[in-house]
Amino acid sequence: MAEHATVVAEIQSKHNRLAAYRYYQQETANLDVHKLEFSPYLCVALLDKGTVDVDGAVTFRFRDGREQEIAISS
Repeated sequence: MAEHATVVAEIQSKHNRLAAYRYYQQETANLDVHKLEFSPYLCVALLDKGTVDVDGAVTFRFRDGREQEIAISS
């Protein structure tokens, strides 16, 4: 039973990731940067991770593999 529960959890995780990727595809296909509104789900769907460097630059890696670096000034 424990192994079954593990497999079910993995399947659910993959379904969730697939749903997020489909949302990503839908949002990027219709993306109008000038009218883009932030939402937490959009952020999670679009971004894989963000890295902050010691020099203050933030690098965002998107789920499609692209990266964007933004310098943060104080």
